This record gives sequence, structure tokens and C-alpha cells, in this order.
Amino acid sequence: MRPPFDPEATALRVDDGAWRWSELAERSERRAARLRRQGLQAGEVVLCPTTPVLDSMLMQQALARLGAAVLPVRDGLPPARRDLLIKTSGAEWIWASADRQLETHGQLLRTGARGGADPVEQDDDPPFVLVETSGSSARPKLAMLSATNVAASCVKVNERLAVGPGDAWLCVLPRQHVGGLAIGYRCALAGATMIVHERFDPATVHCALHEHGITHLSLVPAMLQRLLDQGHPPPPGLRVVLLGGQALDPSLARRGVGAGWPLYLGYGMTETFSQIAGAWIDEAGTVPGGLEPLDGVQVEAPRCAETRPEHEQASETAPEQAPQRAPEGRSTRDEADASPAMQTVSHRSGHRSGIPSSPLQRPNEHRYRTEQMAPLRVRGPMLMLGYANPTRSAGTGLTGGWLETGDLACQQRTSGLMILGRADDVIISGGVNILPAEVEQRLAAFEGVAEVAVVGLPDPAWGQRLVAVYTGSCDPAGIEQWARAALPSHLRPRGFVRLAELPRLASGKRDRRAIERQAAALNSASGV
Repeated sequence: MRPPFDPEATALRVDDGAWRWSELAERSERRAARLRRQGLQAGEVVLCPTTPVLDSMLMQQALARLGAAVLPVRDGLPPARRDLLIKTSGAEWIWASADRQLETHGQLLRTGARGGADPVEQDDDPPFVLVETSGSSARPKLAMLSATNVAASCVKVNERLAVGPGDAWLCVLPRQHVGGLAIGYRCALAGATMIVHERFDPATVHCALHEHGITHLSLVPAMLQRLLDQGHPPPPGLRVVLLGGQALDPSLARRGVGAGWPLYLGYGMTETFSQIAGAWIDEAGTVPGGLEPLDGVQVEAPRCAETRPEHEQASETAPEQAPQRAPEGRSTRDEADASPAMQTVSHRSGHRSGIPSSPLQRPNEHRYRTEQMAPLRVRGPMLMLGYANPTRSAGTGLTGGWLETGDLACQQRTSGLMILGRADDVIISGGVNILPAEVEQRLAAFEGVAEVAVVGLPDPAWGQRLVAVYTGSCDPAGIEQWARAALPSHLRPRGFVRLAELPRLASGKRDRRAIERQAAALNSASGV
């Protein structure tokens, strides 16, 4: 990538150091020459630690010059996990950094993964970066993305978020995952400055926002909450706070917008090098028109079918009934709720979104029925080559060029997407499909709840029962009493567990499996 911007502009800031684009180009050329002398060839894959930051950035640029691929990993990765990544990807090399003064130190180490096997056959668009998905699975899953995929994603995201020369994007997310990794490539394509903090600290972020003229900031919701708790207003030059990684509580979104933070909700995945859709959050803490896909992204999802508010109110006042088992393959809800035909929409309008000059329309009170949701399917120029395998052959995990995601979604009349939750997170209680995200949003409206996750625990009568795991000032008895009055029976948790903080993955996402384990243990201990 050689975009036409000022080579003497600042490209990277880390701690007290700053480097110009011309300096990075010169250093990456020297690094590429050294890697070539050590035996690296085009088409091979190198595991690279993401720290020290300058070193990892030089490696990314040097490998791109050589036509080799980078597989970013966190520093100090356990050997067993490292070996699994090597086995999964067939990576030929590990980059070993000697120390933090890396102009002359560091070396490539052969993994022996391919032994005497023939070199991987090179396609016209070979792997450029391999990224581990951020799920909690013990077995790694890596997306293989080509330079074309990465460039397509960066161009479309930069257009949507108006990133260009003179802008500054602060990265506080882990750069072995796509949310943090993509920032560097976006800035390189746009000629913007990337500022990197190796860990998130609210006070340090606040100082950087003002001192370095930050225009773009990527966060997960828990980070936004910690920034808001400081009580400082955002600087006037901050144009975009990109939120993603997990569901966003409307109460937190309202609080952020009300405090003046320009919140943009993005939706994406590792397989598409992050964002494929997004929208600005309004003063009500919602995106009433749904998430608008980026230009060139095709999505396939059923139309959203709405239920009238009075129907929901009727269900809220109905007496509790004994659990009812659903017939095989069918919910106990009305048979008229059969899913409509799938809708495929391609977005190629060329429209560039910006911060709205007036508040968006407030959302209605309609809910979207679970039975009419289906896994979202996507395709587009940023979609991966496939999941990594030792021969690095393309196509694994794709069907006819489409990726079927694990997210349930529907499409509004305006073409915006509604993401309802993960298909594998659906809880079936009494024969009714329940999306945890819907219950979580309702519980988040209670004043004493700071953050909440809803899980399903085994129950001999209902199949699964809802348990809410939360942080905040209210005690379990208080929130349970509120829930009895505020929630319909089928959406009301039967257990409430308060924690000091919710378990998280390295990516910053909630670790739902760990939350389930803690909920099961604490519920059992309390006798609930």
C-alpha cells in the first residue's frame, strides 16, 4: 500500500516515541532484507508478537514487501497454544524479538510445521494476514485474508468514518485480534496517525485524546463505561468513537451520547476484517434504522416481522403457565410466525455517512420475533479466502462465496440490519426460544444494574432457566422484585447473581462460557 500522502507526516506514536512514514518505510526495507537473508520466502507465514509495537509494525510492512503473511499473536503466548496455531495454519516461521531495541536484533525461527513438504502453491491473491477469531473455543480458528480483502475493508471503513491524512486514531484494543489490528492498516491506507496504548487505562486515554488531537477511537462497551465514569467530556476534535465486540446496553449508549461522545455502532467479524455494517447512535441510545451495510457488502437475512406493542403487553399480564414442550422443529408460538423468504440486498450506492446534523428518529416499541430470525449470510470483497488449514487452500468455511455467520439477524424495510444475538446463545425455556440480548437490554434499564449477561442453566422441568449475572449496586432481591413487575414471565430470569466484574476474553468480549460456569456454581451454592 503506497497512498499519496506526506511522507514526513507522523505515522505512529507509542509511549514517548513518534515515527514518520518515511522512517517506517526505510526501516521496513531494512527489515525485509534481513528476513530474506534468513531464508523467508514469498507465500510463507510468520507468527509475530504484537509487542513491542514498533517491531510488530515493521514486521507487518516488511512481510508485505516480501509477499509473506503475518499471523499476529500476543507476547507471552503459552507454548501449547502457539503450537496449535502453527499446526492449524502450517506457519513456517516464528519471529523472536531479542529485546525492545530492535534495529539489529531479532531472528526468524523455523517451526518445522511443514517438514519436507512442497511449498504452498501460490494463488493470484495469496494470504496476506491470518487472524485468530476471538471466540472462547479451545481449538483455534484462523481467518485467512488476502491483501485484496484487507484493502477492500480499509477503503470502505475509511469512507464510512471519513478517515484521511491529518486524522489520528487511538488504538487501545488487542492487536492480535481484528478490532485492534485493522486500525494500523486503515491508517496506513489513509495516511492517518496511529497512536497505540499497550493496555487500556482511562486516565491515560483521556490525556491522549487531548494531547494528540485524536479524531477516531475504538472501544468495547466496558471501556466506554470506564471513560464515562471519569466524568470528563470528550475533546471537540473527537469525531468517531467506534463501538463493537459485544452487545451495547441502550442505557450506556444514552449516557455516552448525552455526555457528548460521538458513538458509532459497528458490526463485523474477523472473517471480513472487521466492520461490514454500522450506524450512528441517537440520543435514545439506539440505531432505529438498523445497521447500514458498507458499500459492496451483500447480506442475506429474513425481513424483520414486527409484533404490536399491545401483543407484548398482553403477554406481560398473562399468568404464568406450566412449561409446554414444543413439537419437534417448531416453537410453541403461533404457527403463523413462519419465517418469510430470505432477502438479499447489495449495497453499492457510494453514499458516505457522516454524523447526523439532527437526532435520528426515535425507535418504536416493536419487538422482533425469534422464530423469524435466521443466521446472517454475507459476502463481499472483504470476505476472507477461507479458514486456515495446513495447506492454506482457499474456500474452507465458505459456501458458494458466502459466509454463514453465527449471528441471528433480520433486515428492516429501510435495509438496515438488526442483529439479535448469537445463534448458539439462544436459550430454549419451556419450548420458547429466547435471545439473551433481549433480556439483557431490558434488565439494563434497572437503575442499579451496570452490566448484565443472561445465560441458560439446565432445568429438569423447563429444559433451561434464565439466570442473570450482573454488576452494579442493587442486590439480587431488589432486581428480582423489579423484574417480576417489569418483565413478561417467559423473559424473567429465575436467578440473579451479582459479581464484581464479568469475566472477559483477551479480546475484551464477555466470556459467556466462564459466566455460565460462575452462574452455575453460585446458584448452586445459594440454593436458588
